[in-house]
Amino acid sequence: MDSAADQFFPSHHKFGLFRSQAWQNAWREHWGQSSALTPLAKTQEQPEFYRYWHVKRGIIPIRTVIPAGISSLAAPSTRSEYFCFPRAGINASSDVRRYLKPALNYRWDLLYLPDVLEGTDEHHALLEVAQDLNLYVSEQERETAYAVDLRDHNFDDYVANLGKNTRLKLYNRRKKLAKEGEVKVENVWPDRERFYQLLNDFHRERWGKPVYEGRSLGFIETLLTGLADEGHTVDLSVMSLSGKPISAVLDLTIHGRCYNLQSGFVEDLIKGVSLGTLHLGYQIEAAFNSETEFYDLMAGSGKNSQYKAALATCQRDFVSLILVRNPALKLAYKLRDRRTMSTSHSTERPQPCSSE
Repeated sequence: MDSAADQFFPSHHKFGLFRSQAWQNAWREHWGQSSALTPLAKTQEQPEFYRYWHVKRGIIPIRTVIPAGISSLAAPSTRSEYFCFPRAGINASSDVRRYLKPALNYRWDLLYLPDVLEGTDEHHALLEVAQDLNLYVSEQERETAYAVDLRDHNFDDYVANLGKNTRLKLYNRRKKLAKEGEVKVENVWPDRERFYQLLNDFHRERWGKPVYEGRSLGFIETLLTGLADEGHTVDLSVMSLSGKPISAVLDLTIHGRCYNLQSGFVEDLIKGVSLGTLHLGYQIEAAFNSETEFYDLMAGSGKNSQYKAALATCQRDFVSLILVRNPALKLAYKLRDRRTMSTSHSTERPQPCSSE
């Protein structure tokens, strides 16, 4: 395995949040029942796949297969990162082959595997095994995941090593906020309804729509219940000023990794104070003072800036891959990939974790 990828996402984190039984059960209950998805036959020894039809360029019908638990065109669920293969064999190649071969028993054109961590032994094995199985692998998207490595450091050192402006937003502005009233950060679990309402209100104001409603609300409710039942830490963190909620952060800690799944805050409440970043500072400080190994900021960016890059101490790329089986589509994807190859890859070297 690439040592940097191994440091960023250790093996005991592989079956954390997104591959947990709680996540899979919640997805199956709220998204696996979608009429757009057809579950494929599954035995105890085989992975769980779903198939859906979609039309490309308005004329080409395509059958796509997805693993259970991920977001897709047919079932746009909460994004699941760090796709990995069930461990069963003696090495990554045997695990990948054991996973893919049952899928070949069904009729499909494409198999979609999103957010595979680049540089891992599983990523390399997937490329090799797919070739052996006569499947063409096309990279559809590349995005960077960010995290704070909490090992071998403390919060004071972390803050001291931040850029001046980032340090100001994350930590130094605490004094300015405190001048406006009493600041309190608390985990309001298990008061989920209140927390969802706060998040939705913040998101309506900032983005024009709620974050949790309908299926997504049912999913998060089932997920949090399942994680708590499994003994994992659910942090419904609310930061308030003189008793009034001004920011909310949803953090989930599984197997030593804290996933910053969602957040929302009041914009422009106090001039010069970024409430969202300030709240993250309290969350990261709490993670440093716990047994947590990583505070995972996940992939994606903010509305106005890439704040995650400024806060992170390490980063790695995700690649979302399509395994192409249909001969005509193979040719089409090969031609497309050749045209875009020169511009689709970043030349920047991912920042390794601090403990390498």
